[in-house]
Amino acid sequence: MTRQSTTGHDRVVKIANQVHLIYLGLLPSAATFVLLLTYGHRAPSLLFIGGVVLTAVYLAVTYSYTRLPTSIPASLWALLDGPLFALAAPKAVTVPFPFAVNGFLIDGMAFWCAIIVLALVAPDPLPWQRVASVGLGLLALAALASLAAPYVGQAVGSAGWAAAWLLVGILEGIVLIYPLLRSGDLVRSDVDGAGTYIAVMIVIWVAAMCAGLAFHAPS
Repeated sequence: MTRQSTTGHDRVVKIANQVHLIYLGLLPSAATFVLLLTYGHRAPSLLFIGGVVLTAVYLAVTYSYTRLPTSIPASLWALLDGPLFALAAPKAVTVPFPFAVNGFLIDGMAFWCAIIVLALVAPDPLPWQRVASVGLGLLALAALASLAAPYVGQAVGSAGWAAAWLLVGILEGIVLIYPLLRSGDLVRSDVDGAGTYIAVMIVIWVAAMCAGLAFHAPS
C-alpha cells in the first residue's frame, strides 16, 4: 500500500469516526424530542435530572471509548449497523422521525446493557464499583423505559415482530459495543475535547427535552 493510499484510507476512517461520534451524541436528543412531542412525560422534572446525569455519563464513555475498526468495510459497517437496523425496523407505530426513536432504542439499550454485562463479568472492578455500575445501568434502562414505554407498548401491541426486530438490533449492538468497553483503551483522552463534546450535546438534549414538552399536545 502506497503512502498516498494509506493517507486516504486513514482520512476515510477518521471521518467515519467523527460522523459516528456526532451521530451517537445527537441520537438521545432527537429521540427525546420525538417521544416527548408524541407522548409527553408524567414526571418531567425527574426526567430532566436523570436525563442530564445519564446522558453525561453516556457521552463521556462514548467520547472516550468509541472507536471504529481500522479497515474501511468494517468501519462503515460499525458506523451504519445501528442506523440500518433502525431504518429497516417495521413501522408499527406512527411517530415523527421514527428512525431517531428506533436508533435511540437500539444504540442506547445496547450501550447500557453492555455496561451492565461488563460490570458483572469483568475481573477488575471492586465490589462497590461493580454494584455502582450495575445500579447506574439499571437506572438508565429504567429511564429509557419511562421515556419509550408508550412507543414500545404500541409496537408490541400492533406488531410484535417489530419489537423483535429492535431486540435483534440491540443484541447486535451489545456484541459490537462490549469489546470496546472491555478493552479499557482510551481512544480520546483530551479533557478539553471531551468537555466541549459533552457540554454541547447536553445543551442540545436539554433544548430537545424542553421543545418536546412545550409542543406536546395532551390527548
